Amino acid sequence: MATRSPAFPQTDARDLLRHFDDAQPEDLIGSWIDIDSRTGAQVARAFEDAGYLQLHSVDGHGETWWESTIKGGALAQASFNRPITRATAERLLAGVIDRAKRFNADESHLTDITELVVFGSCLRPRRATPWWPRSRSFLAQPDPRHHRAG
Repeated sequence: MATRSPAFPQTDARDLLRHFDDAQPEDLIGSWIDIDSRTGAQVARAFEDAGYLQLHSVDGHGETWWESTIKGGALAQASFNRPITRATAERLLAGVIDRAKRFNADESHLTDITELVVFGSCLRPRRATPWWPRSRSFLAQPDPRHHRAG
């Protein structure tokens, strides 16, 4: 079956799907987004046809309940903001590493930060390559001048 996109703005579709972290009745759909003259059932079926919702159950009162699919959950988590640039990511990462080093240098803390794990596309090399690490650890070395009991 071909996947169709429901005729809603992306942000409305995302906002609707954020309500489906567990099963919900279709009659609530109109209270969450503007559905114009459509019914909650029509909207739910459009999202089902697009692969974002699936039928959960019909209760004893005839009320239809829907739940999110994996694809619907992904859209619910989507951010439509522009991704940050590599330069911004590198600057932010350098700041986190610096703060971890300053934290470790402060003897009033009872512990040290020994590892920072970074993941995501900022680890991708600048040149095209068939693979790249999906995560990378950065060690914030403990200050050797003091030792904290663990």
